[in-house]
Amino acid sequence: MATLEHLWTKGTLVKFEANLAPHELPHRSVYFAAQFDEWIEAVLYDEWSDARGRDMSPYEQVEAIFVDFVKGWPMVYGVHKKLLRPETRGIWSLRTPDVRIFGWFPTLGTFLAVRGAMKRNLKQPMDYREHIDHVADFRDALPLDEPKSIAGTRPDENA
Repeated sequence: MATLEHLWTKGTLVKFEANLAPHELPHRSVYFAAQFDEWIEAVLYDEWSDARGRDMSPYEQVEAIFVDFVKGWPMVYGVHKKLLRPETRGIWSLRTPDVRIFGWFPTLGTFLAVRGAMKRNLKQPMDYREHIDHVADFRDALPLDEPKSIAGTRPDENA
């Protein structure tokens, strides 16, 4: 079994490096599954925003929510961009106006992103099931020390 840092060192996970100002320190961490990093490169860069006049592309939205998370900014449950939503089996989605990022909290203040999807492609609750199942399967197969996930279900218990 291994820690997140060990899996990052081995190349199993990618660590998000936020571009912080010199006076800012990271308060949280974000890791990516390699497949999520590949999705960013292959899909997200070319996506467009669904709202006219929105000043951020979906890629910029994802980067911004990760930077906000790393900075330790509050992740407001039930409010627009910074919404964290618990799903079944401890799977959560970070949300931007156009993108849903599926993953979980392996430790307090750490989010592991496994899958991403455009909000426009998630019209029905069942559309989320494939992503939830995939994240749960990925987590189960990851050689991470137990417990692999925080058990909390309230938004303030994880971030």
